[in-house]
Amino acid sequence: MASESCAFLRERIEATGQASVVLTGGSSPKALYTCWGNEHGDSLDWSQVHFFWGDERNVPHGTEESNVTTASPLLDHLPVDKEKLHVWRTDLDPSDALAHMRQVLRDTACSGSDCGFDLTLLGVGPDGHIASLFPEDQPWLALSEEAPDDVKFISDSPKPPPERYTFTLPCLNRSSLIYLTPFGENKAEAVRRLEAGDPRLPVSHVQGRNATIVWTDQGV
Repeated sequence: MASESCAFLRERIEATGQASVVLTGGSSPKALYTCWGNEHGDSLDWSQVHFFWGDERNVPHGTEESNVTTASPLLDHLPVDKEKLHVWRTDLDPSDALAHMRQVLRDTACSGSDCGFDLTLLGVGPDGHIASLFPEDQPWLALSEEAPDDVKFISDSPKPPPERYTFTLPCLNRSSLIYLTPFGENKAEAVRRLEAGDPRLPVSHVQGRNATIVWTDQGV
């Protein structure tokens, strides 16, 4: 996964001068981030990569619950441009934080019907949720809107903490390449239901523009 993702990002930088990556929280991506730093630090110009977090809990950065806290130390091993680490502004009011992220997406050419992220990493919960889009939210309903929003503030998440920021499913599905990373025995049922195309799972509605690849340690 590390070699393939780096080759893809290098191609995007060579073609457009930049690349964009959506990171996921949790434990699933740690091995990938570590491999990027240990084995692929010179594989591409990491300073030209814009990094985002697919979702974030509405907690201060630096706390254990923050996805930024989880991933940032692993990215410290890469020669990234700190100005290209685009975090959710949990220090702002929700409306201002959403407005800030919308502007960042415009500034980095990651918004609009003809634009999107290059590579998006998505962990998968045991219930089939992705980012902070849970089955209870029916997040795929926004696909029918003419101009669905790219960002969402959730005040009543079924998984604590209740307040979260997330990219919406239409926004994520504009990614060129999506990696789904359901690792661990507790994800086996979600993987089985994903393979069966269970429409009740948010992950079943994930579809990258070019490809959606499932990386898992669970047999399917």
